[in-house]
Amino acid sequence: MHMASLQDKMKNDKNPAHFRSCIAVGDHVIIVRKKDRPFLLQTEGEVAKILTSKPYHSRGIKVQLTNRLIGRVLKCDAKKEGFGHEPNP
Repeated sequence: MHMASLQDKMKNDKNPAHFRSCIAVGDHVIIVRKKDRPFLLQTEGEVAKILTSKPYHSRGIKVQLTNRLIGRVLKCDAKKEGFGHEPNP
């Protein structure tokens, strides 16, 4: 039951920031750090490392930026080729 609901959630989720396959090292992203989450303070940067090992995360993929800040991706670079494509759950 739990697995089916997760698969349904992934199928209906159109936010590329929730799918690991849509984020790559070197991408320009906007993240929110854990301590900034209540205020939704956003930080921009370039992905140095992808920390989330699972293909999907409902609150965003966790990354480390080149300036060593860690947070969950809110938005990916809209100029990136393929942005907005259907994620592969």
